[in-house]
Amino acid sequence: MEFNKRELRTIINALKLQIEIYKKVESQEDINEENLANVIMDRGYTESFLDAIENEYKQINNQWLNIQPLRQTG
Repeated sequence: MEFNKRELRTIINALKLQIEIYKKVESQEDINEENLANVIMDRGYTESFLDAIENEYKQINNQWLNIQPLRQTG
């Protein structure tokens, strides 16, 4: 599946928001141990996915920047 830059930025922002929500849930005093473990695991998966998406976004940005000078001189 391929995404454009705008789609990737949207996904990145949504994942960052989700991570913040996980952190807030983790800090709740009344969360039980099992739920806390699940939230921590979900946050870890989300952070890994965010890293992968941010790397993809950087690659697309680098490709775009490498192409831009060619278009201007051509």
